[in-house]
Amino acid sequence: MTRKQLSRFIFHKETIYLPAGLALLWLSISLLADSTGSKSDLVPHTGRISRIDSVIVSEKGKPFSTIITRELRIGMDNEAGYFTIVSSDGFGDIVSRINPDDSITIYTKRKLWGIFGLKSERDICELQKGDKVIVSYEMCKRSISGQFILTLALSLGLLIYYFHRAEIRYWLLKRYPDSRSV
Repeated sequence: MTRKQLSRFIFHKETIYLPAGLALLWLSISLLADSTGSKSDLVPHTGRISRIDSVIVSEKGKPFSTIITRELRIGMDNEAGYFTIVSSDGFGDIVSRINPDDSITIYTKRKLWGIFGLKSERDICELQKGDKVIVSYEMCKRSISGQFILTLALSLGLLIYYFHRAEIRYWLLKRYPDSRSV
């Protein structure tokens, strides 16, 4: 195969299916990692609340409504930075249960889990005030438990389609090397 044929083979319009399939494969592995983790895998951060802020992350205008995504930021006196939760529903239930100077424990993911998984190392997986669980890790796991099957099936479908079409293009290039339609 010549350099020109190779470049036509690689930079074909159907090549978009390869990165899309790989991205969905990464997403399905991330969903699987998040749904199979346990609380013992999380890192606890204990301290007093120094500040609680809520900021708007994004606004999406719809014809009859607007979806506003907010981020709750909780700062602790013994930690640099802040811990976050993102939601479009609001944080009334969480904010009504905690106040500044309350002693809480925040559980986050390990730094290594940042490669796979939907949350970063500063995102709150579980929030406890004393013995009360305010944000439950099990509820988060249940909400994403079956989604990895859908993304995995879609990813495998795209990858199989891409490799099947690439094989056909390869054999057509071998058979008709001067064709521009391959």
